[in-house]
Amino acid sequence: MKKKLINKKGKHLILKIQQNPYKSITTSSALDFCGKDSFVEIIKHLKYEGFIEDCSQGYQLTSKGYEFKTRKAILKKYWGYIVVTTIFVAGLIASLNGSIDLFLKSSKLFNEDENPKIEFSLSGKINGFENGTLLFLSHNNSDLDSTIIKNNSFVFDTKLISSPIQLWLHNKDFSSYRAFWAENNSMTFDATKTDFRNAEITGSESENLSYSLYQKIDTLPRNERRKMEIEFVRNNPTSIVGVSILSIYSTTWGKEKTNELYDLLSTENKNSEFGKEIKRYLELNKEPKIGDQFVDFESEDQNGKLNKLSELNGKVILLEFWASWCGPCRQENPNLVKTYNTFNPKGFEIFAVSLDEDKESWLKAIEMDNLKWEHVSDLKGNRNEASLIYGINGIPDNFLISENGKIIGRNLRGDKLNQKLKEILK
Repeated sequence: MKKKLINKKGKHLILKIQQNPYKSITTSSALDFCGKDSFVEIIKHLKYEGFIEDCSQGYQLTSKGYEFKTRKAILKKYWGYIVVTTIFVAGLIASLNGSIDLFLKSSKLFNEDENPKIEFSLSGKINGFENGTLLFLSHNNSDLDSTIIKNNSFVFDTKLISSPIQLWLHNKDFSSYRAFWAENNSMTFDATKTDFRNAEITGSESENLSYSLYQKIDTLPRNERRKMEIEFVRNNPTSIVGVSILSIYSTTWGKEKTNELYDLLSTENKNSEFGKEIKRYLELNKEPKIGDQFVDFESEDQNGKLNKLSELNGKVILLEFWASWCGPCRQENPNLVKTYNTFNPKGFEIFAVSLDEDKESWLKAIEMDNLKWEHVSDLKGNRNEASLIYGINGIPDNFLISENGKIIGRNLRGDKLNQKLKEILK
């Protein structure tokens, strides 16, 4: 059998078929991939090797042109058989020198799935929106897609980066928004009988589970909410909703409870984005308490230089956790500036860790609030490494560290902080 016409790409095509004999073949632009002559020889080679059977007509050169037809060719390997859909290849004799132009009448040679894959779509009906209003689908603060409202209706046909995935549906200024769990299904959004945030959403099992939970706990006191959320995570170890809740509340629920619930999760959920975040928290978290020695760490300052907390050894240090977007933090900053100016000459320093993600906002807040002390941030937001080490679940928060490195206070502010500093910096 002649193999000399099979080029490098053709050999790759043969290898793909031999290694994946259970995947169906449909018609395609194979000519673009491996060339006309090589494609012909590939068919002959696969038949010769036993990967293709039942070629009804084989190939032949006729006075009208070059023709090849294969109907219900069967790829076989080991114990399995799969049906390959009809391939039609036709061509014309291009010139008197006998050269052959081969072309295919279709668009695809390989199709991974015989059945078409169901993809995400969202069809919505709403009230009170003007024609032409933009709606956005967002994930992790990034817009994935947008569409225009017409006659209080909208449609999204968006390729999801994963499924299930939590998305935000919102208008430009977020005056109307709804978070929901999207899946690769045909989904619907109906807010004709309710407000936007309480719209009825269908087509996602994950969203059904999530919405059902929060309907039950929405009006409950904080402690009761916590109990029900913990039980939900415990009872739904395979649900993406459960692992996402654990990821959100890991620092709030603490290392012991988080570790207990993490151990119950399915392998798939442990390997998910949320599961990896939980594992990172469990690995980093030390939860130092008053009376413990401080836990050292390093992070980059505004100029990208790595600074260590331990570099301030020998001074009284306020380890301050804050962010530019934190209202209470910014309100407290003027008081902290006064405290710093009063006690810095006596050996007091502030080591401020920002939970910002946007560097420009962080730097602008430092300048606007006239914060002259040391600043660091890894710009990872609530997943800031130092905050995970120290178990920060809300800001502002701080740890007061003595000259010998022992934690002597937590979350001290205003007069309480000033009084403590007067006691130890006489």
